[in-house]
Amino acid sequence: MLDLALWRSAPANFASQLRHACHHHGFFQLRHRVPSGVVERAVAEAREFFARGAEHKRAIDYSQSPAFRGYMAVGVENTAGRCDHREQLEIAAEGAPPPPAAWPPYTRLRGPNQWPASQPGLRVAIDDYTGHMLRMSAEVRGGGRARSGEIRGELGRAAGRGWVGGGGGGGGVRRRR
Repeated sequence: MLDLALWRSAPANFASQLRHACHHHGFFQLRHRVPSGVVERAVAEAREFFARGAEHKRAIDYSQSPAFRGYMAVGVENTAGRCDHREQLEIAAEGAPPPPAAWPPYTRLRGPNQWPASQPGLRVAIDDYTGHMLRMSAEVRGGGRARSGEIRGELGRAAGRGWVGGGGGGGGVRRRR
């Protein structure tokens, strides 16, 4: 478990631990200290969204979004041809929609999210949470580029090979069934 506080107090030590985790384990878990109220509000709003009726959720159905953002009902999403038994709200970084023939094709996944008009608190809570996570992500990337002896970032090199990031797709708020 890496602790972001270590990056702030001993960046070379954090960079060393980060490099070790990436090289020897292929992943890491990060203690980040996003304020618990921010996380709790995001979770509460997501739970409220999924607890509402189908009409509320389908008002932002993903089929209305060229970037495939929005609500997906149970049985819509699949992995390797098999049904994923969950409903989800697909969101990603906000952006302007690209032209319809944008190239490469993954750039068509960029665009605006859909938010339910009848639940304005969802966007507020997710935007707040996302803001904290983006700042934390920037710090972690900085940890990979710690200046002690010009340590170069394992995350940066991995991203250059397409291991981290890439595409324009997002993450989502999901609930398994």
